[in-house]
Amino acid sequence: MARETVQLIDGYPVGAEHLKSAVLQTITTQMLIEAQAESERVVATPDGYQLVESPTLMAIHVLRRQVVKFGEGAEAVSGPIEMADFIKLSPADHDLLREAAERLDVAETARIAAELKLWGRAEGEGAAS
Repeated sequence: MARETVQLIDGYPVGAEHLKSAVLQTITTQMLIEAQAESERVVATPDGYQLVESPTLMAIHVLRRQVVKFGEGAEAVSGPIEMADFIKLSPADHDLLREAAERLDVAETARIAAELKLWGRAEGEGAAS
């Protein structure tokens, strides 16, 4: 599982301190399932109540689960952190985390594509017709 350390601009607030680094990891299936469940809401529609997923909340819940920890050593805070704490990040730090998560996602996609080529399957091959 790939990881990336990000240096934050404003830092994650813990009391009077601001932890200035974050470690992110690649997405797991468990993260996706938990984020999806947390992103769903029951809403009233003309056709009755329906379960609706918010793509915005899904992205946020996945990102906060990708954060393994904020800070270093004894002061480190392990992730995932709760939404109420995640929203305390500055917009600049949130953007840094999103960019790092995107780099991890791109690298993981490239890794999987390379493995498929090693297995002798080109892109698009092997799909059911």
